[in-house]
This record gives sequence, C-alpha cells and structure tokens, in this order.
Amino acid sequence: ENWDLVLLDKSLNEKGKLSGVGRSIPQNYKRIKTRNSEDEKSILWLSGPENLSLVNTANLTSKEIRQFWRYNGRPVEPVACAISPSGRKVVGIGALDKTHTLHYYDGSDSVTVYQREDITDTVLNWECLEIAYDEDIAFIGGGESANGSYGNGVVMALTLNDNCDLVREKVLPGVRSVSAIRRHNEGDVLFAGTMKNIFVLFWHQKQLHILNQIPVAMDKFPRDIAFNAKKNEVYSVFDADKGLVVYFEKGALNNRGFNKPAPTGGRAKRRLGQPIVQEKVIVEEPTLYDPLNQGYLTYEQRMKLVKKPP
Repeated sequence: ENWDLVLLDKSLNEKGKLSGVGRSIPQNYKRIKTRNSEDEKSILWLSGPENLSLVNTANLTSKEIRQFWRYNGRPVEPVACAISPSGRKVVGIGALDKTHTLHYYDGSDSVTVYQREDITDTVLNWECLEIAYDEDIAFIGGGESANGSYGNGVVMALTLNDNCDLVREKVLPGVRSVSAIRRHNEGDVLFAGTMKNIFVLFWHQKQLHILNQIPVAMDKFPRDIAFNAKKNEVYSVFDADKGLVVYFEKGALNNRGFNKPAPTGGRAKRRLGQPIVQEKVIVEEPTLYDPLNQGYLTYEQRMKLVKKPP
C-alpha cells in the first residue's frame, strides 16, 4: 500500500501510473472521501502525506498542491476533499488535535486554511463535504457532538472563497451526524446520509430545504453515497460488504427483475374460435425526479431545466 495512482481500463488492465511521495499512508485512508468534477476529466489524488494533486485523466498528468494538508506548520489528517465542476476550486477537511481544519485552494500561490473554531462553535464533528453547482457554496456535513455519538446532524453552507463565511446551518434532528453527502449532477439537490436515514435537501435562495426523509434499515453511518442521474438511483455504502440502493423511478424494481411472477413455462389457454391476443408491453420512458413538486418531468421539460456549468 502506497500513494501511487493507477489508471485501469474496463478490463482492469493497467493503462498508466503516477508515483506518489512518501511511504506510510494514514490508517483512515479507506474512509477519506473525495469528490470529482462533473465530467470526471479531473480527479483529486492524495499524492503524499501533505500533498493533494489535480489529475487530468485524459492524459494522466497531475498538478501538485504542496502542503495542502498542513496548518500552522503541522500536518493534518485528511478527512474529505472536493473539486468544483469546472476543476478550478478545491476544498478539504482535515483533523488536528480533536478539532478540524478547512482548506481552500483556487489556483493561487497558497492554500487558505481555517480552524473549526474560526467558523462555528456548535458543529463539532465534520465528516464530509460537497460543492454547489455554481461553485459559490461549499456544504459540510457533520454533527453537534464531537464524535457523532448523540444529538443532531447538521449540514453547513459556507462561501466558497478565501473568506469561507458561514451562510447557513441546517439541523437534522436526532440523527447524530451527517457522514456522507452527494449533490445531484444537474443542480443543487443534495443527498445526505445519516444513521437510518437518507435526507433529500434542496439549496435555494440561501436556504436548505428538506424535500424528503427516506428511512433505511441500516444501524450504521454510511461511509459514502453516490447518485446515478441516468437511472435516478442513490447508492449508499456502509462497509466493504454492505450497501443499499434507493430507487426514484416508477417501476425500477420491476425493471430490475424483482417481484416478477415466475414464468409458467406453458402456452396460455384459449377457447376454440377465439383470436390470439398479443400482450401489450408498456415501456416507461426515463424521467427526472422533480425536487420541488416531487413529481416526474418529461424529457423536453428536463432539458429546459438542465443548468450549464459556469
């Protein structure tokens, strides 16, 4: 185990490799959350104990941000990092001495770093983050207690610039902490994973609105969460061998083969003289979950609502 980045093709054959710096990797490396830009041409790579790199997957080149994971001359433990849709802004969460640090980089010569106490004195546990579609807001998920063992979960909205000002805190009562968060690819709908719940949130006019609270039969905090825009499905992983899927499409379970009656194996009976009636097959067109009306949009309506990246 090292800091190297290996690019594989669809057959899992190695296509290229970037060598990292340093030997030992952090013990929590499996829990570090990273977010990629929308087109996945740029990804974040923890290339060393204190470094973070922006990788172009098309030609496998990287730009290193040295000492990204450093505060007041001391190394911090990476918790999560995210890159904006355009690939121009990077934000990260670190852990240091029972507190957290917030790291911001926009291509300038230095990294701006704040301590948790500079931003909030009520949200003590920081676990995950995401960036708004318009790249002006960063969302941090966590909780009121230091280790997420009790209390409320919270999603904070901060300005995505050098100031990192706190804009809004959204309290999710009784869920202890928000351990995973992911944004919808086409807008500012957020899926926040907590103990026994997945919340659907909507960022609009500097407010976080709860659109839905989906109960899940899992007595653990999710490690990560992802959204499939083509299938309108949310995936959540809890351990190396446990996960779940939330379906927003009508008929999604039937299309996947669940709850279908077993085939009879024989031909349908008919009375003599009756014509053979062909069974009609109804094909459902893919639709988009509408967060405001909680309904379904046509393809033409969906295309009108698609936002263009900045």
